[in-house]
Amino acid sequence: MGNFPREARLAVLIDAENVNIQSARLVLARLRPYKLLALKRAYGDWSNARLSGWKPALAEMGIQPIHAPTYTAGKNSADITLVIDAMDLLHTQKVELFCIVSSDGDFTPLVYRLVESGAKVVGFGQKKSPKAFVNACHRFLYFEDLERSITPLPSPHFQTTSAYVVDTQALQSEAIAMVQPANTHHPAKAKPMPSREELLKLLKDTYQALSPQSNWVSLSRFSSQLQKQHPGFTSKHFGYARLRKMIESVNLFDLRQRSLSPENPTSTVIEIRLKPAV
Repeated sequence: MGNFPREARLAVLIDAENVNIQSARLVLARLRPYKLLALKRAYGDWSNARLSGWKPALAEMGIQPIHAPTYTAGKNSADITLVIDAMDLLHTQKVELFCIVSSDGDFTPLVYRLVESGAKVVGFGQKKSPKAFVNACHRFLYFEDLERSITPLPSPHFQTTSAYVVDTQALQSEAIAMVQPANTHHPAKAKPMPSREELLKLLKDTYQALSPQSNWVSLSRFSSQLQKQHPGFTSKHFGYARLRKMIESVNLFDLRQRSLSPENPTSTVIEIRLKPAV
C-alpha cells in the first residue's frame, strides 16, 4: 500500500455479531502505531444478552456502539447497518482508510464500492474468511497472525486502554508502507508526474499481470494490484478524483457493471478488460 498523508482519516468498523472482544483488542493494538484513528465503531444488537460481555470493553477501548436491532429471528441487521454507515462516512467525512473487522463475506460488495470510490480498505478476520472478501481488500490481516506480533502486557503495573502492546520493531516497515508517519519533518521530494505514454504502459502492465488472457477483472482487484506494483499511485495526481474516472478517460479498457446476485440486482461489481485493438 502507498503512503498516506499525515491528515488521512481512518475508520475502524467492527462486526460485533461475528467478532469477539479478544480479536477486537488485537486489531486496535495492531493499529495503535498509526495514530490516525478517526473513529471506532462496533455494530450489533446490543439488547441481546449474547453481546453483554462487550459492554464494559466498549468504553475501555473507546469504541462507539451502534445498535442494529434484530427484526427477523435468526438474522441480524448489523451487516447492513455497517454498510450504510461506511458509505455515509465515505461521502460525508472523507474517510480515506477503512478497516473492516469481520470474517463475513457479505461485506465483499461494500469493499468493491469503497475501493472504486478511491478509498483504501484493510480487512481483519479469521483465516476461514472467504477468498473473495480477502482479495477485494487492499490488505487483509488474520487474527491468528496478529497474535504473533502482539503480546500481552507482562505486568499489571502497566496501565493501558488495551490488554496488549505492539511489537513496533517487527511492524515498523509495515507501518511505513501503510501510512505516512505522524512526525515527518523532512518530507521526500515529489516524483515527477509520468507522461501519458508512461501512464498507459503502467495501467496496461498492471492489468496483464492479473490477466494475461485479457479476461474481465474487477476494478477493486486492479486497484489492489496497482498499489502492489506501484506504491503511492493515486489517480488524483493525474486530475481524477477516482480510479474509475481515469479508466474511462484513458480509453484503454472496456468497462462493465455486473450484478453479483440475481436475487439482489443492486449488488454489483465494476469490471474492466483490455481493449483488443490496444
